[in-house]
This record gives sequence, structure tokens and C-alpha cells, in this order.
Amino acid sequence: MVNHHHSRLKKNHRILAELLGDETEKKVFKRTLLDTGFDLQSVSSYRSDQEGNVYFFVYEIGYSILDEQIVQLTKSKGRSFEAAGLTG
Repeated sequence: MVNHHHSRLKKNHRILAELLGDETEKKVFKRTLLDTGFDLQSVSSYRSDQEGNVYFFVYEIGYSILDEQIVQLTKSKGRSFEAAGLTG
């Protein structure tokens, strides 16, 4: 069970890293994310910012669902969520 969850996290992380490339933030279509096999349920943590937006993280790369079609990807600087305006 743990190995299966870890495998899904690794796959999700690889997908997010490929979509982000060298960028630290990027908007993508939710359909693009799902078409790659990304599992929205497999996350390592989540945080919310001061405006109430929820960010789901797969290790240091997070995403926020902006609406039914658009997802905001973001790469955290290290694990410092507070520096990025995110709280736990």
C-alpha cells in the first residue's frame, strides 16, 4: 500500500516537473494535466494562502485549481511555505 502511494506521488511529481520545466509558475489546462495520467488525489501536503486559495503539493511542486478548466502550478522555494505567502 505504501509503495503504491509512493509510486503515484513520484509519477505526479514527474508530470508536474515536466509541465513546469524551468518556470516557477505556470497555468495549464486541467484537461492537459489529467490526460498525462496525473492523479488529483495523490498529494503529499496542502496549504492555503492568505486569500483562501488551496495549494496541493507533491513534494515541492504545488497546484491550485483556479476554475473548472485552469490549474496554477507553482514551485515552492525549498520548503518555506511562509516565504511564499502560504500557511499551514
